[in-house]
Amino acid sequence: MPSFSESLEQIATGEPSILAKTFGSSIDERWIKEACQSAEQMTIRRRKLPLDDVVWLVIGMALYRDMSVLEVAQSIGVARSGQRKVAKVASSSTSQARQRLGSAPMEQLFQTTASHWSQQAAQTEKRMDGLRVFALDGTTLLVPDTKENRKEFGGPSNQHGPTGYPKVRLMVMLATSSHLVVDAAYAPYQGKGTGERTLMCGMARRLPDESLLLFDRGLFHCAELWAHQSEGTNRHW
Repeated sequence: MPSFSESLEQIATGEPSILAKTFGSSIDERWIKEACQSAEQMTIRRRKLPLDDVVWLVIGMALYRDMSVLEVAQSIGVARSGQRKVAKVASSSTSQARQRLGSAPMEQLFQTTASHWSQQAAQTEKRMDGLRVFALDGTTLLVPDTKENRKEFGGPSNQHGPTGYPKVRLMVMLATSSHLVVDAAYAPYQGKGTGERTLMCGMARRLPDESLLLFDRGLFHCAELWAHQSEGTNRHW
């Protein structure tokens, strides 16, 4: 099985239709169906863009940032068999399909793939004194400057009002050897319960045994670190 970086290089030099074929061995078709079904959003009536296909569309949108959503939808290979291409669809169909999909299936798919890929990576990762090494850190991401995003996420401001673009606060935990993101949480830039210490809650205790967690001093959270260390075996920070 090619590595994730090798798969990215393969699709970057090929056509969008290679996407499902390339990632078909890494993203199990059942994971996508289960993600949609668990969110109770699988449609009985088959559409030009059924929701399990829309999941592939969202993945394609992230990888082909220089293409419009419609261009990706019209050319990407998103078949359950790995062979069929999406039928030609109108631009309104793609936006409606994304709204039907929502965020819950994508969140579950991320959790499923992160867990599965992390277990696979554990077999080949470089270790420190036999421990898998993980790093925890926070950052912010810019989002389009729309009224909806301003209301949902907020952003920097001064005495004259909002400045710059709206922002999303993101907390990420990754394996330092493979750079695989194994856990993540996001929140609005401003507001109660959106700080980095709040976002990190639960992440440390979900780490595997025989591991070492790295973080900066701003993320020191006594209760979380005690749970991380005491609820597992040979966990360090």
